[in-house]
Order: sequence, then C-alpha cells, then structure tokens
Amino acid sequence: MRIPRIFHQIWVGPDPFPEEFLPYRQSWLDLNPGWELKLWTDDNFPKPEELRRPEAAEWLRAPWERGDIFRLEVLWRQGGVHVDTDFECRRPIEPLIGDVDLFIGLRKPNKVNGALMGSVPGHPLLERGLEEIRPRQKYGMRMGAGYANVKDETGPQFLDHLLLGRPEVRLFDPPVFYPRTPDELETAYAIHHRARAWKDDEGVRDSLRKAEQRLLRSQAETLEWRERYEAAAAELERLRAVSSSPS
Repeated sequence: MRIPRIFHQIWVGPDPFPEEFLPYRQSWLDLNPGWELKLWTDDNFPKPEELRRPEAAEWLRAPWERGDIFRLEVLWRQGGVHVDTDFECRRPIEPLIGDVDLFIGLRKPNKVNGALMGSVPGHPLLERGLEEIRPRQKYGMRMGAGYANVKDETGPQFLDHLLLGRPEVRLFDPPVFYPRTPDELETAYAIHHRARAWKDDEGVRDSLRKAEQRLLRSQAETLEWRERYEAAAAELERLRAVSSSPS
C-alpha cells in the first residue's frame, strides 16, 4: 500500500453529527481492519496558522466549503482516504487501491466527485490544488444563484479541472462508488447515501427547485412524444383505410 491506511472524515459547523451516519462510519473500520479513522470536527481542527489554506479553519465559512478546502489539505499533509460521512463501505478497499498514488471516483462519465478520494502524502497535484483553489472572498453568500460559482471554485468543477485527464490519477468508473442499478450494488465498493447534510435551507430549496424543473421538462417531453405517437397512429390508420378501400 502506497496510500496510508487512514480514513479522514470531516464534520464541521454547528450541527451535531447525525446518529444515522454512525453505522456508515463503522462500516469502513469493520471491512478494513488495521485502518485508522480520523473524524475532523471543530473540536480537533487545526488552527489557521497550522494550515497552508487557513480559510478551512474559518468558522464563518459554510461547512461544505471548509470541507472542500480541508480535504485537499489533509490528504496533502497526511495522505489517506477522504470519505464523506454519508458513505457506506461495502467491500475492503485495499485490493482496489493498493498500487495507486492518487485516486478519485467518477459520479458520471467525465465528472469526478470528491466525496471519496485518496492520495499519498505530498502529491504534487494536491499541492497544485491548494495553490489554485479559490474560496469565497465574502461571507454570507447563501446557496442559490451564487452556489454554482462556488462549486466552480472549490467543489466538483474545480476537481474536474484539477484531476481529469491526468495520467497520474486513477479514475474509478461510477459503479465502483456510485452504483445506480441492483447489479451495480452487488459489486460496488461503497455506496454514497447522499444525505447532503452540508446544504443549508436555501441550498435544499434550490435543489428542490431544480428537481421540479427537471420533472416539468420530463413531463413536457413525455407529452410531446405521446402526441407524436398518437399522430403517427392516426396517420397509420388513415393509410390502412385508404389502402383497403375499393378503388
């Protein structure tokens, strides 16, 4: 194993750690004996002066943004595997990552997800990420219209830019950590339960609005195809009637 046998989880901010996440956390230790799990909270978080990116320790920042920054820092400093608190382990991970220096899972083709990623200490790509990551300059921006910009600067889009197309990065296909079908569930190494506990109220409302918009688009597309089908069926009946009528 090149990657240290350490799982890192981050839970910062005012909300208590959810009890329903405890079995998920324990699953990583049960299926990976000999590994250590570090839960980083505001009680044991490094001081700003101890961090290359002190923004991660600023309590006024949104917890999800602090986590985006700190996962790069802690992997760069200590190495190991960062795993979101709502991830459940299903299979021992060592056979999967035993020969890699840096890995991350794809949530869909060409889209990474930092919810589960790992590295050796001091990896140059993580160092580059710490140099390039751009946290917000102002506090108080709630999710919604501005949230997409933050994702570009610290979240999934930032990691896409940093890690996609790099030969030194092992990318695991979506079914490995993000299964969607019963067959994929049988062979997955982990399952992301996607509790989205990092979202505030406005973020949840924004997600609901987007889900409603997707539903309306799907309904409109379904109606359009139904109308096309009915028109085609009517035209077919008309042609049959014409062909069967006496000349």
